[in-house]
Amino acid sequence: MMLGPVLSLVNGPVIGDAVRDPNNLISKLLNTQKDDSKLIEELFLSVLNRPPTQPEINAGLKALKDGEPDFQPMVEEFNRRTEALEIHKKSEPQRLDQWEKSYTKVAEWENIKAATASAKSQAKFTKLDDGSFLASGENPLQETITVKIPVDKQAWTGILLEVLPHDTLPAKGPGRAPNGNFVLNEFKATFNLEGQKPEPLPLTNPKSTFNQATFPIANAIDNNLTTGWAISPEFGKPSSAYFQIQNPALFKDKGELTITLIQNFGTQHTLGRFRISLTKSPGQVQPFGAESELVKIFQLEPAKRNPMQINTILSAFRAQDAELIRLQNNLASFGKPIDKRQIGAQDLVWALLNSKAFQFNH
Repeated sequence: MMLGPVLSLVNGPVIGDAVRDPNNLISKLLNTQKDDSKLIEELFLSVLNRPPTQPEINAGLKALKDGEPDFQPMVEEFNRRTEALEIHKKSEPQRLDQWEKSYTKVAEWENIKAATASAKSQAKFTKLDDGSFLASGENPLQETITVKIPVDKQAWTGILLEVLPHDTLPAKGPGRAPNGNFVLNEFKATFNLEGQKPEPLPLTNPKSTFNQATFPIANAIDNNLTTGWAISPEFGKPSSAYFQIQNPALFKDKGELTITLIQNFGTQHTLGRFRISLTKSPGQVQPFGAESELVKIFQLEPAKRNPMQINTILSAFRAQDAELIRLQNNLASFGKPIDKRQIGAQDLVWALLNSKAFQFNH
């Protein structure tokens, strides 16, 4: 092991986030142990596996006291984050209405049965009866999938990518990572007439039914291999993404549409099962497949929807509300301040983790 990664582990976000985690042992001890000396003893036992000496107890008591002035600013910051989330929630009815109106146009999707898929690795992709491709065999750390679709001279306007669960995938997928996730770093399309050089097919207006925090679908067409689209924690469920074709006129004649799905995240975050469909519906359309339950609900008059259908729409709306997800994560990661000793206890744990005794033994 090299010194750089070790120092990064000890002083970086992995340990830092663990120390600040609102659900960690520090928080539990603050809730249950009101005796400061006993609290310090519990922290020493947890980190160094030994009780503190009296001088160490004295130093710990000072650390707890020194952290008290920071408690009130923590409360104020927690309240600020809570208020920001509540303000966003209050505007939900209006935003939900606008969102649904933007998806009143139901696209007609066509799955081209003659499409083929191949992998850069030794993984095998089998076409299922529903037109989807299922991965098997080698499960590489990284992957590039190439899909070739023969197309006629038609004004294709959009591409739908559905990532689908399957019982053979980890956690039922739709990815091949141990938890069922994937990261799609880039989604590229080209069109070529026979005997001619492939021509890039620019894509725009990406939409998706769900975005993992900091992994939105827009990352898949930003020409940046360090970003990507992912769907944690929506494992074992179908999700889909839509890309609008900027210039449908490029389909001048019969040819071949090639779609490249680049997955360079590593740790086997590759696609396990997916389906690609095309549409000729003009303008921006919804990212939901024709068989989606949500599309069927959209086609019902609002007054005729039952409570379950209303909740389905609400859940789908919240799943793609990037600002809601950001505000919720922002609040959850901060945690509610619970005790004026909190900062001091965290500082004490930091000191113990950086002590020679801890680092020598761990």
